[in-house]
Amino acid sequence: MPSTAGPAVLGLADYACPARRIVAPPDPRGFRDAPLSVGSRIVRILASLRLEATGMEKDRPMKRVLSIVPLAGLAGAGLAAGAGLAAGAVLATGAARAQEAPAPAAPQVFESEIRNGKGEEIGKIALRDGANTLVMRVTINPGGLPPGWHGIHFHAVGDCSDTEKFEKSKAHVNHDQSKHGLLNADGPDEGDLPNVYANADGSVNAEVSSETPLTGEGGLKDGDGSALIIHANADDHVTQPIGGAGPRIACAVIK
Repeated sequence: MPSTAGPAVLGLADYACPARRIVAPPDPRGFRDAPLSVGSRIVRILASLRLEATGMEKDRPMKRVLSIVPLAGLAGAGLAAGAGLAAGAVLATGAARAQEAPAPAAPQVFESEIRNGKGEEIGKIALRDGANTLVMRVTINPGGLPPGWHGIHFHAVGDCSDTEKFEKSKAHVNHDQSKHGLLNADGPDEGDLPNVYANADGSVNAEVSSETPLTGEGGLKDGDGSALIIHANADDHVTQPIGGAGPRIACAVIK
């Protein structure tokens, strides 16, 4: 008498036990049996069970389906849990990096008026000091300077009270006693700066940079401050002591 028992119902342990070397059921397409990844095992198992279920009696398929549903559910739950853990790890890592990266410090800012030999305000300087470089913008009103190139330097004392010569500002800022001149092989000193150009109407709009800081060690705003001096002539950036820049004709206190 033919047996009425259908194919054995397969449980999770038959296919997913981690302690076993899993070999997928025979593939109807003729592929060789070989160890598979977890995802591949599930796909092959479900395909095999589907083929078996199609040949069963009409009152049997529900048992097979009941055995498939827990397996697929476990696989889906595992994949969802893995995706959730991965997403959580990415978010946590991103949040940690955001907390570790400090915001860059804003540059220090300082402004001062420029006065000529009569004590009149003819313009201003605006300094911004970043992490590695100080940037200074020089603005002179029309009629402020004679047209042409003018040497400018940082001087060691913030005093522009003697308007006729501005000698109270002393010599250049020069803590390490370097030679004067941006083009000097033994320079430059800390007070050296590029020349600025006055237009035909005597106005200036220029921006220059320096490695001399605004504050801190060797900074322009030390105990007695410093001054920006504008000279009558251009600086040649080589000869001593001031590159032939001539008399001091304007001054701004940095203090």
